[in-house]
Amino acid sequence: MCPTLMGRIHTRVAVITLPALLALILTLVTGDGDWLLLIGLYLLLGVFLDIVLYSWVLRYQPPWMTFVLAVAEFVLLYVLVQTLGDLNQLTTVGIVVFYWVSWVLAVWTKVAILPILSLTYLESAGEFRHPEWSVPPSQESLPIVAKVASAHAPAVAGAGAVETRAHDGHAEAAERTPGEPLPPRIADELDATLGSARSPFRTAAARRSRVSAARSVGMTAWCYLVIVGTAAGVSVYTGLA
Repeated sequence: MCPTLMGRIHTRVAVITLPALLALILTLVTGDGDWLLLIGLYLLLGVFLDIVLYSWVLRYQPPWMTFVLAVAEFVLLYVLVQTLGDLNQLTTVGIVVFYWVSWVLAVWTKVAILPILSLTYLESAGEFRHPEWSVPPSQESLPIVAKVASAHAPAVAGAGAVETRAHDGHAEAAERTPGEPLPPRIADELDATLGSARSPFRTAAARRSRVSAARSVGMTAWCYLVIVGTAAGVSVYTGLA
């Protein structure tokens, strides 16, 4: 996979949903808000690495690299937690178990859920856009149309093609002029077979492009809102604000 910077941020915020729910459940059960602080630090650390390191160093990220990065992020997160010293209620074992359970949930979300929510998640380099196929509709191959079953009906031919006409029991060839309109019977047959597929797809493509852009902008705005809100919450909780 070759994620873009925005694709990394979209993915990072999306996959943190289940770990954040886990942290919220643990906080409600134990009455300790350090779980939420830990998941907030995890998100901010990941976004920071995505912006300043991963997007520049890892142009292509093979699947096995995910685990290597997870180990590195765990070490950095643990050092950050020990440096801040605000997670006194959490034990080392609790931090280790919570991190790896959260990582499994995040990977499962990335592999199993995101491709369902966004059909072209991988093809869009991790970004959330309107579902679009790799081949634009205007470039899709048209179906083969059967020849009209009539002895006097000319075959459909392209520019410069040779038409065969039946004349007194003998076949004669006639050169077809490029740009010459199709005979009425052939045009009717094409309309009955292809329908609207003969018309250009520019209007629909333009509409999909606008929807795709709106969806991408909406997801980006949501990501920034989550990141800024998380940073503010962490700052208030740790007394850095």
